[in-house]
Amino acid sequence: MLKKILSISAVALITFTFIACGNGNTQLNQKTTTSDSNTVTEENYSKLEGAWAKDITIDELKGKYNSLLVAVEAKSKEFGLAYQKEETVKEENKETVNKNYIYLDQKDPKKNHLESLYFGLSLYGSDLAMGQITMKLSLNFDGDKALKSGEVKFEDTSLADYSELFTKNPKRDYSDVDKKILDVLKSENSEGVIENSIDGLYEEFTVNKEYIVYKIETKKIDFAKAIEEIK
Repeated sequence: MLKKILSISAVALITFTFIACGNGNTQLNQKTTTSDSNTVTEENYSKLEGAWAKDITIDELKGKYNSLLVAVEAKSKEFGLAYQKEETVKEENKETVNKNYIYLDQKDPKKNHLESLYFGLSLYGSDLAMGQITMKLSLNFDGDKALKSGEVKFEDTSLADYSELFTKNPKRDYSDVDKKILDVLKSENSEGVIENSIDGLYEEFTVNKEYIVYKIETKKIDFAKAIEEIK
């Protein structure tokens, strides 16, 4: 399952996009797309607003990552989950990417329980010019039960517990997300993507009857821009 959350790219799904409005409410755009999710995400980075949308230095980003890593590890231990740590340097899309991350895979988890987790810091380029923090998790989702009950409670899942480590918002209202997940399940293909942003972070919920893959990440932070702003 870890491969699934790291490799979802080409999608032909209903995409639900939440757009923040000045009055604090949200509007909803719905479209059917066939596209490379990496390209879609790059476009969404430019629309991010909030604390996490600000460019910071590499040391600041590493500090934030290390602090979050402690919290993610503690949460995993609280849930009794065994994880592994890795450091890799690979060429991706003709670019050197240094990655420091933890991950875990659960074999045959119960329905509505965590299946896999990835949390990492990526530094891009041989000169480490840009960086990004990404969290991806998958839930072994009981979509049939949700359809029968007519109710989804994302806030009651472990995905929400991990997300809270990033957002620092223990009282977050997921009612719009819950509704859109149910809308996806009721759609013709019973699968789709919900896109959202929160405090400068990009959020994505890939949903079908068998799983929810949740992603929350920063944009690609430009360290040079941060240094220029300091000057």
